[in-house]
Amino acid sequence: MKLLLFVSLLAAAYAHGDCGGDCLKACRSCTCDLPNDGPSTDDGESPFQIGNKYSGDCKQLICKDHNASLIVDGKIYDRLVCFQGAWHFGYPEFLEEASSAMCLNPGNRTCPDDAEMRYEDDFKCMCKPDFEDMSDVFPDAPEDILPLCTNCGKKKLRITFLIDNSGSMASVIHEIKHFIGQLVKFLKVSETGNNIAVVSSAFSYDVLINWGEQSHDESAIHDAVDSIDADGQSYLATGLEAVKAALVQPTDENTQHKLVVFTDGSIKCGPEALKSLARAANNLEHLKVETFVVATNSRYTTRLHAIANGVEDNVFSISSEEDDEMENLKVAAKLQRRICA
Repeated sequence: MKLLLFVSLLAAAYAHGDCGGDCLKACRSCTCDLPNDGPSTDDGESPFQIGNKYSGDCKQLICKDHNASLIVDGKIYDRLVCFQGAWHFGYPEFLEEASSAMCLNPGNRTCPDDAEMRYEDDFKCMCKPDFEDMSDVFPDAPEDILPLCTNCGKKKLRITFLIDNSGSMASVIHEIKHFIGQLVKFLKVSETGNNIAVVSSAFSYDVLINWGEQSHDESAIHDAVDSIDADGQSYLATGLEAVKAALVQPTDENTQHKLVVFTDGSIKCGPEALKSLARAANNLEHLKVETFVVATNSRYTTRLHAIANGVEDNVFSISSEEDDEMENLKVAAKLQRRICA
């Protein structure tokens, strides 16, 4: 039956594809009454028009206002199709007859990449089908950043947190820990899904969690991060090399590694130290490790970009001010999208 409907629709399209002038009068296939359950245009006219970008195509109904959305039976669709004397929505092989339609402009409402606009008595952003809505996990999140969506639960990644705990990080280490707590909720660790390793790095490094049972235990990850104190000079290149040796090698082509470096960018200076930093970052890139940087300031942009192997979109900045907690939540949401893309 579906095949017959599809063939019939194709035949109608070819038979009337060369229509011109007033489509409703010229095409027998377009004799449907124009629906309108919403507001008219400013001049009192119908908000709909027949056809689309193809001249002479008279079998589709769309909104005159290109910024408006076509609401059909309470859902957003691209167009209505005139078929057998009635307007229908859906794809040709799954057409359903429409009982109501209107054109409404969502205004300045926009949705993040992992959400889509839907209409339920009003326009609302909702997570796409493959994404989980995390909004209930963050009850204090402001309306303008909702929904908070993630598809990390469908991934199987090895994610390493490399935390710069040198003395210059002492004033911001609390905010770093809080940010990591937000990020871990998005990343959805599990035994068969994402695992998280934790490494601290200052004058020396310490692998606090490797790829054992603790790497998929959210409480253990939080405890490891909370145990970190800031002291000493930063040798971040040593920390990067430790990640390579202890957590990435030997490599496995079936394992995806992601590295998130938390730092203020203040490292042991000098040409050789900077070369060592770039070399350590490049070594990880050659092993197909994608590196992200979460910086507490933007004073050392060149160093931060070097850690991220020149990928500017992988460098994120957070604030150390308590009043900016929700701004940092936005950053965590953006970062997890990049990690789990």
